[in-house]
Amino acid sequence: MRPVSKVVRVKLLDIAPKFRDFGPSEMLAISGILTIKSASFQAMLKSLNKSLVKKFHREATARGHASLLTSPNVYFWLEGSRILDFYFTSFPFGSYIMLSSRRFGISFKNIVIPDSILESKFSEKYEKICREMVRFYAEEMKKVGKDKARKILPIGFVSRGFFNFPLQLLIGSLKEAENENFPREIQLMLAKMERKMKKIGEIYEAAKSLPYNTTYPHPNLFSEKKLKVRKFRLKILNKEKFKLPKIKILPEAKKIMENCKLWKGFVDSVENKLTVKVEARVSLAAWNEIKRHRTVRQDVESIYDAAEDCLKNKRLIHVPKGINKKRFLEICSEALSLYEEMVENGIEKRDAIYILPHSITLGINLILNGYHIFDPFGFLGVRSCSTADYELNELSQKIIDEICKRISGIKKLLGPKCKIGFCPERIFCANIFRFVKNYNLELHKKLQAELLQI
Repeated sequence: MRPVSKVVRVKLLDIAPKFRDFGPSEMLAISGILTIKSASFQAMLKSLNKSLVKKFHREATARGHASLLTSPNVYFWLEGSRILDFYFTSFPFGSYIMLSSRRFGISFKNIVIPDSILESKFSEKYEKICREMVRFYAEEMKKVGKDKARKILPIGFVSRGFFNFPLQLLIGSLKEAENENFPREIQLMLAKMERKMKKIGEIYEAAKSLPYNTTYPHPNLFSEKKLKVRKFRLKILNKEKFKLPKIKILPEAKKIMENCKLWKGFVDSVENKLTVKVEARVSLAAWNEIKRHRTVRQDVESIYDAAEDCLKNKRLIHVPKGINKKRFLEICSEALSLYEEMVENGIEKRDAIYILPHSITLGINLILNGYHIFDPFGFLGVRSCSTADYELNELSQKIIDEICKRISGIKKLLGPKCKIGFCPERIFCANIFRFVKNYNLELHKKLQAELLQI
């Protein structure tokens, strides 16, 4: 078990755009000037000087022009706890490749502890409960698998990943981090990142001077926003008439490619013709998967409110099917009780949350459009696949059932991505038989080989 301050790592991998000896500040100054001046790119390179770059960014970037704030990209390798994942991968604009707790086994050596708790009288109790959580996880994982067992794990375990951030996102994060309930770990990480971001030059200084946070809204788990959701609800916000595609499911590579074109054409035509709002409660672990659908407009209950909800009503704790329910709830209750005790005795909430299990539930709002509903690789297509987290399978099926009740004749268009007539996963499951009755291992391998050649 290591203190959080010792696991935070920030490595700057690259900054873009760059060309020869010119960095982002110079490249975007040139690009911006050329929007109003008749000159060649090469000529601008030769005539550019520090004074001109500085003047351009003070007069353009500092006014908040989105094209200038979103064009610079910074690439980082970040290491920390699960808090890192919860926060930084929630932004719609950016790209992230993270350690997966669905595939990576967690042991006690992966557990972290906030420094304030390590130095307090709660250190031993924190360690004891974390050991119980990890021990139970290891035992149940053999019976029910990682997906279900991981929901007993505390937030305080290591995480890491590759991040591609637009400058606008990072500037917005620095402003957001001023909130008193903001996790100290992210503040520490941002301070390290900021020192490295200064290499971007004049455009960074100009962007930072903006008094307003121009970052696009994101589902922020650490906000003060109130969001009370107790049960599943679906509301159709917009519904227009649209034609259903005539897709013939045939297990032939060329036909599958034709089907894919038909699907994409159909999805493009209905993207804004059907919009639904979904309200639901899901576990913290499941929400972490949901927010990866960056084009889904979404909102989430504050983790601080969610913890209070689960303390008042233990029925709001998500219990995976097939797991040792009694012991699972006992351990979750111990963790929640320690959270409450620590907060009542001076440990800040932003540090106490590290003991919370991934099984606490959060209220969420999702806005799904035609893409998320129909596209084989949209929200429903991906999350109704058997490779997805079982909670998201169940949520997807509820959404599909509810939409089918409201709109007739579209059931065959809603379902997992194998509705294109081919399973893109390495190993197929029984879902494919809904679409291709004679699907088998030999056919699966043949189609994979043929499609790779097309």
